[in-house]
Amino acid sequence: MSKKSLIIIVVVIVVAGVVYLASRSSNPGQTSTPITEQSGNEVKNQNTIDTSNWKMYTNKKYGFTFKYPFSEKLEEAAGTSGTLEEITINSPSSFDSGLGSGIIIHINDRASFRGTDSKDKTKKIGNYEVIIQKNIFSASEAPEAVPDVDAYLVVLKNVVLEMVNYRAEGGGDHTLDEAIISTLREI
Repeated sequence: MSKKSLIIIVVVIVVAGVVYLASRSSNPGQTSTPITEQSGNEVKNQNTIDTSNWKMYTNKKYGFTFKYPFSEKLEEAAGTSGTLEEITINSPSSFDSGLGSGIIIHINDRASFRGTDSKDKTKKIGNYEVIIQKNIFSASEAPEAVPDVDAYLVVLKNVVLEMVNYRAEGGGDHTLDEAIISTLREI
């Protein structure tokens, strides 16, 4: 085999490798979202959710965007109890069910964020180190509230997003919450 043929083969292999790696790199149009959980030094893959056909939500006022399932309905509302705004994501058939029926994202002022409690855990989801607050309601604080509900806090540059999934009460499945967070981007 001549030197020229060997060089051509090497160049073709290198170009093919670069194209392959470029096609697998993470980008905003990523079609599937791996969810990982970190326990000590070990990182475990849990589920992969295809987010390619999800709708995009953009909040220009507070500078972030995320995707949510096409089958879900999203509504924005003025904030309550110190939050700036609230976003509710729910299936259209149960949207009017009230508390305990979907995912609520509270947009909180970054300046008033008090930090974390020693009992809070963190988890790497997408680009963010997410703070997980367990059992956010107590019977004395909110007797009408759903028990055993966790909050996922994502600290952005200007705001803190607090995601509460009432479908995951009692330590339920947070795969949907984590998939939404994994598509979150600051703009």
